[in-house]
This record gives sequence, C-alpha cells and structure tokens, in this order.
Amino acid sequence: MKLLFSLICFVLYTWISATAQPKLDVIGGSTYDWGKVPFSKGPLKGAIKLKNAGNQPLKISEVRPGCGCTTAPLDKKYLKPGEFATINVTLNPGAASGELVKGLTISSNDPKVPIKAITLKAYIMKAIQVLPQPYIAFPQSNVGKSTETTMTLKNTITKPITITQFVTSQGITVLVKSKSIPPGGQVSIPVKAKPMYKGYWNGTITCRTNNPELPEFDVVVYGNAL
Repeated sequence: MKLLFSLICFVLYTWISATAQPKLDVIGGSTYDWGKVPFSKGPLKGAIKLKNAGNQPLKISEVRPGCGCTTAPLDKKYLKPGEFATINVTLNPGAASGELVKGLTISSNDPKVPIKAITLKAYIMKAIQVLPQPYIAFPQSNVGKSTETTMTLKNTITKPITITQFVTSQGITVLVKSKSIPPGGQVSIPVKAKPMYKGYWNGTITCRTNNPELPEFDVVVYGNAL
C-alpha cells in the first residue's frame, strides 16, 4: 500500500511539474503588419502585446531587433500568469520602398519556445522606386579610374515625374542633368564613379524632383576600390 501511495505521489508530482510552466503568447500572431504606408510617414510605430498564458511566472530576458533600423523597448520583463506586456516597436524604413520585411526575437523562460521570432512587415509606397535595390553598388573599381553602371528609377504613380537635378558626392557623376519618367514607367540612368582611395567607400546621389510629395530622395552608392 505504501509503495502504491508513493508511486501515485510520484506520478502526480511529475504531472504537476510538467504542466506547471510559463508560456509566452504573442497576441495577434507572430507577424506584425503595418500594411501600405506612404514613404513620407517616416518611422513606423506599433505595439506588440505579449501574454503569459502559462501557470508559472514568465521572465523575458531579451528582445533583440534584427537590425539597427528597429528599436523594441519592453515595458515589463516579469509576468505573472495571465499578465500582459507591451513591446513598443519603431521601424525606420530609411530609403526602402515596396515590400519591407524585418524581424525581432524574444528570449524567455518558456520551456517549449525559449526563443520566439516575430516578423515585421510593411509596404512602403514611394512615388519613385530604385530598382532592383534601393542602392547602387560598384563591387570592384580602381583608384583614379572611372567605372560606369546604371541607376534604374521607376515611377509608381499615375502622373509623370521629372528628376530636375542630381547632386552627387565622393567622385560620383550622373551622366544626365535631368530625366522625365512617364506614369508607371521606368528609366535607366548612367552613373560613373571614380574612387580616389583604396578600400570601401560610399557616397550619395540626391535626386530632386517636381513631385511635391517627394521633393527629393537619396540613393546610397558604395563600392570597393582596388
């Protein structure tokens, strides 16, 4: 009888230990989507709600953004069963346009999912997109010699846009003074770079337009000079 009682107590203790644990839930799912937002809106802000859905205290040890363009302070690290916390997310889209996907991870003492990933999404609506990436790369160039590539600009709106001026830095030259882009169309613009020193370098092309919603925008240019 004592052996049976001890066995029952052991099984009961094991079951209680197995079921008594914290559980991190992300309210609304593991994707936070701002949807379509205008480029002029600036940094995107949002609040991600967390809940301790378990029956033991939850400790959140870290919230780690996936890149420097994201900040994610947490208002509470210790949650009793049933309590909530909030991550106040700020995402700076920078020069990005079109679909933007970033992320962050949450580390906690949830035994089943100690690291939970959250996807941050937005579609940045910008009158002009730089294709295929929002930058221009010169992966190999030579000091004192010009290397040429193209910058492709796409007009995403229903009105024509004129690039009225290109302002450059770091030995970068745009080989046209201005350029008109038809509605929904795109143009390829020749660009030269002449690095003056060895190693990695970067500069910008500031494009000034006749569009009041996007009077100017910067295109980052970088490369490696041999």
